[in-house]
Amino acid sequence: MIDIIENYVKKQFKIANVTNLQTQNKILNRIKQQYINKDIDFKSKIKFKRIISLGKKRSVAYFGDKFCLEYYLIKYFVHDIKDMQNKGLANMKVPTQKILNYLENAITFDHFTIIRFDFKNYYNNLSSEYIYEKFIKNFKLSDDERFFVEQYVKQVPYCFAGLSTSNYFAEIMDSYIEEQLEIAFNKIGNAVCFHYGDDFNIFIDKKLNKDFLLNLILSIIQNIFHDKNILSNTFNKEKIHTEGNKFTLLTNDDLPITFNFLGYEYLIFKKNNGIDFNYGVVDYTINKYKQNLKDVLSEYKDNTEAQRIIIIMQTHKISYPNPSLFNDDKNISPRFNEQTKCLKFKPNKLNEKTVYFLKNAIFDVYKELNLNLPYFLKDKNENCKYNLYNNLIKGKFLFFKSNGGVSKHQLIKMAKPFDKNKNFDSLSYNEIAVYLAEKTKINY
Repeated sequence: MIDIIENYVKKQFKIANVTNLQTQNKILNRIKQQYINKDIDFKSKIKFKRIISLGKKRSVAYFGDKFCLEYYLIKYFVHDIKDMQNKGLANMKVPTQKILNYLENAITFDHFTIIRFDFKNYYNNLSSEYIYEKFIKNFKLSDDERFFVEQYVKQVPYCFAGLSTSNYFAEIMDSYIEEQLEIAFNKIGNAVCFHYGDDFNIFIDKKLNKDFLLNLILSIIQNIFHDKNILSNTFNKEKIHTEGNKFTLLTNDDLPITFNFLGYEYLIFKKNNGIDFNYGVVDYTINKYKQNLKDVLSEYKDNTEAQRIIIIMQTHKISYPNPSLFNDDKNISPRFNEQTKCLKFKPNKLNEKTVYFLKNAIFDVYKELNLNLPYFLKDKNENCKYNLYNNLIKGKFLFFKSNGGVSKHQLIKMAKPFDKNKNFDSLSYNEIAVYLAEKTKINY
């Protein structure tokens, strides 16, 4: 365990540009001694600040000191405790796949109800000690792991937003809530439950009223968060939103129904004697992608070969080996990939706006910039390697891995148009890949 923590510290030296060996040894020795003595105080190391997120003020936790054992223990909890790692973080592909599969079946239902709700101030009301006692205590932990995790949940009573452990602890609880809701609702009808963070959705093939649903959900939540068999000094203070549009109930009487979830918009509508649906990306994603492409193409409007590489990068799914470690904790994972990777699930159900965007965005951007189409875009065949629609629907990847992916020679050829005088041969594979990602703005 201490060896893994030591490696985390050494990576932080690079990030913080701590190059003096004497300083490095001093920090390492202090952290090792702290580990041996088991002298930890999470409470004093965690600070809080107020930020504005989505127009609302909220408090987030952070570490002011990145060279303390407590900071690296949290990293260790998240990345190296096998059971916790297997829980992982919320994966947006899973709920999106669930929605699409259920809507395919819903076409045959006589009735259906959609319930959507979330929690009030979720993370700051979720007891970390309760989650430990209910779930993590049963994980296979070494003696040291168990000691440090127990100290953490005693000293950090709630899953404060901003801490990576909070995301993992919350996902353990969220997955359990989803499971229990699905079990309860499947006793009533054919139901599916899915979540992302503290946003929950339930689809069921019955027409149900709000009072019944609200009482049932509150009862399930109460049993989950206040298990009498769990001994915890810190109590959960969870409450779901029940007012206004925070607790939404929709039935087939409300058709057409539209709702957004995880960057996708869904429409359920009447068709002939039944119902049908379509889906696509939200306007924000479309506008953000086009503006980002405009910005980067504008920088290279007189450099056709640079434009070619930009279009290749912007129209493919990009795979980097573990982005958080790839570039010293700088995340270069393409965000557009994240927001569109579920389009291939049901391409026949994509709405007209999304299909138009995927097939025409590149050409529209050139037109809006008053740029002539370069030679490589003259071929509008759907199988062309610069075709956004074809590449995303078929899931075409560029793998930036020195072993088994794009070769270093190919990588240099892709980077060269951006600076013909730069000596790329002297750079590592990772350094060139990061350079290319930044020049083509794939992580807008």
